[in-house]
Amino acid sequence: EYVQYQDIEPGEYVFRINGANHYGVWSPSEEQIKVIITPPFWQATWFKLALGMLIVLIVFTFHKRRNTRSRRKRAALEAEIRSRTSELQKNQDELNKAKNLIEERNIELVESQAYYRAVAETSIAGICMTDFDENIKFVNPAFAKMMGYSQNELIRMNLSELSSQEE
Repeated sequence: EYVQYQDIEPGEYVFRINGANHYGVWSPSEEQIKVIITPPFWQATWFKLALGMLIVLIVFTFHKRRNTRSRRKRAALEAEIRSRTSELQKNQDELNKAKNLIEERNIELVESQAYYRAVAETSIAGICMTDFDENIKFVNPAFAKMMGYSQNELIRMNLSELSSQEE
């Protein structure tokens, strides 16, 4: 005869056989067969250990590559920061030089303006300065005396007002 068993766990088993003849008389002795069922390789201890070591190796490799990549990025960023800091420092130095030059030129202009104002104020010739619309912006005392007004009155006037009053 034929016997089939399914879903038997791995291990050692004893298969006992006792038979009867065609008259229904049972045999006085039973036969025994020792059966050893080995587990499939994926259930074997060696496979589970190898799989665990492989997982640890994969995690370690992934972690190491990630750290290496992170260190490279950090080094590249630090180099970029140093480069930009150096560039900013150069720009700052240029700005400071330009600022100092502007301050020097401003001092020269203020001194020059004070000098020319003193010259204009003390000149015996009448001096009058206007903008493009002929609004009077500056007159010296000699010009104010020639026109018969105070300096403050003239500064509030337009040059065309003076010419119309003279006629």
